[in-house]
This record gives sequence, structure tokens and C-alpha cells, in this order.
Amino acid sequence: MDELLFQKILLVEDTLINQEVAKLMLEDYCTTIDIAENGQEAIDKLQQTDYQLILMDCLMPVMDGYTATKTIRELSDPTKSKTPIIAVTASVTLECQKKCKESGMSDYLTKPFSQEKLEKMLRKWSPMHQSSAPVTPSPTNSTQSSASDDTSSSNAVDIAKFEQLQKILGQRFQQFIKNYIQESESKLDQLVTAGETCSTSDMERLVHSLKSGAANLGCKEMTEYAQHLEDKYRSGDANNASDEFDKINTMFEEVKQSLHELIDEK
Repeated sequence: MDELLFQKILLVEDTLINQEVAKLMLEDYCTTIDIAENGQEAIDKLQQTDYQLILMDCLMPVMDGYTATKTIRELSDPTKSKTPIIAVTASVTLECQKKCKESGMSDYLTKPFSQEKLEKMLRKWSPMHQSSAPVTPSPTNSTQSSASDDTSSSNAVDIAKFEQLQKILGQRFQQFIKNYIQESESKLDQLVTAGETCSTSDMERLVHSLKSGAANLGCKEMTEYAQHLEDKYRSGDANNASDEFDKINTMFEEVKQSLHELIDEK
């Protein structure tokens, strides 16, 4: 990559490992990449700084991406209110696509995404090409990423995706894997602890975050099961929660074992 497409990009993402991967993938295209961990923080940063692009996760604590986008579109400063906002989400449902459009998002990129898909989206919205107003999001099946495209796998973890991330992260890869394991264990603990007291929407957000991290590593079975759980919580069905938690914990233990084995082999 021999040209910068942006001076400043705001990445809005609450999951640490997704922040790490996205920031590294963006570095070739942008001088400054700021990170916000939720929609409210994104609004606060935008009010202080002008950004040429916002990459917005949809499900986050404090304020989700849909609400944040609606708020941004209502800002009195047109430079800020018309900032292109790309939805970056692990969800591929029609409902999610509709909510992105209705909230005023400019486009739609499905996690996990490849470097090529990201570059294509960035070139589309580079200041030399962008329009001055939001447009209808244009999701495509091709953005559903390489987690399902790669056929080589080591039981719970896709080897091709594993090696792709290893190439992107370089010397930071082993620490990234440790961070993924620790963050996933924390979210699984939160699920069990919160199971009796949290709303289904909070549970949906936690499972969505687990799904997103697993998808980044090509953990297909865990990603698919997390999607199943997310759909249940979205519909308000919290029945048999303890059985569901046991199953996703078992899947994560398989993922963790595979990751340790793959790291030892490298």
C-alpha cells in the first residue's frame, strides 16, 4: 500500500481483540486511528475532533451503534453530522441491515473481514470519492469473510485464518491469542453470572461479542453456536440458559486447546 486514504478514522468497537486486529489492518491507509469503546464515547470524540470516516460496531454497552449514528446525524455541525459511518458487525441478518439503513449508516461491512474487503470499502469512502450524505448500506455476501471460505482447519480453529492473523499481527500474535482467551473467559463468566439477573438484550450483546471474537479466529462451530444463542436472546427466549452456557463453555475449551496446540507448533 503506497498511499494514505484518510487522515483520521474513528474505530468504535468494544471488544479488545477486534480493536487490535482492525487497528493494525487500518494502519496502512490512515495517519491517525482513534478508538472509542461505545457509541457515547464515539459521539464525545467526534464533537472534539473531525474524522473523515467512522467504523461503527452495532452492539455495544452504554450506547449501541444505531443510537450513536442517529445522534450523530442530528448534530448541528454538518461537517460532523455528515461524516460517513460504516457499520461493522458480525450480524448478517436482514433486520440488522434494515436497522443500519434506518439509523443513517452509510455502508455495511461484515466481520470478520479480509484486508482486501477492508481496502475496497476504504477506497469507496476515501475523501476523494465520498458523497456528502448517507447512502443505503450495500451489504454483500462476499463480506461474510474468510472464516467460512477457508477449508483447512484444526478441529475448532481454522488454520488458514489463524495463519492470516499471525501474518497481520507479527510479533504481537501470541499476546493477541492470550488476550483473546482472557477476554473470552471473562465474557463467559459474565454470561453465567448475569444469566439470572440481566435482560435478554444484555445477554444478546455479550454473546454477540463472543461470536465476533470467535469469528475473527475462524472458530466456525463456536461462531455458529453463538449466533444461535444470539438469535434466541434477540427473540426474548432465555429458556434452558444453563444448558446453553455449558455447551458454549465446552466449545470454548476446545478452541482454547486448539489455539495452544497451534501456537506450540509454530
